[in-house]
Amino acid sequence: MGEPLSIPQTHVRLPKAQSIDPEALATQPVILPDPPPVNPSVPRTRRTPAAAQVKPETPPEATADVAHPVETPRPRIEPLLPADERRQLIEETDKRLRQAEEMVDRLSARALNNDQRSAVERIRSFTKQSRQALDRSETQQAVELADRALLLAQELERAK
Repeated sequence: MGEPLSIPQTHVRLPKAQSIDPEALATQPVILPDPPPVNPSVPRTRRTPAAAQVKPETPPEATADVAHPVETPRPRIEPLLPADERRQLIEETDKRLRQAEEMVDRLSARALNNDQRSAVERIRSFTKQSRQALDRSETQQAVELADRALLLAQELERAK
């Protein structure tokens, strides 16, 4: 027979040791921003326990600090549809919204219990959010919200 198909390699040759430049391992110091200046004319007060403090409502954007800025929401990723398919989808969504709104108008003419009134408000909220999504060109979101509104309206109408 001939030589084996593979030959074991038992002789390993490592490269020579190399010196490391100490400057390559040095790190730069982290520079923190200066704390805000303290106004000496404002007297310092004693801190009370958090449970005893009453704080006025402040909007979230007012409480955002520099280290953690508030991010604006990114637009949704939509599938790329040909213009005619997109137009047709928008028309179908608008049709569903009109159907849901017509059902809500009919239902609102009746005496409703608390659960039914709550469902009507949810339907109105879904239709409003769907129209807003259409305005933002978020077609898929608009379709989902319109479907929810129509299904809830149909269920409510069936439960007469």
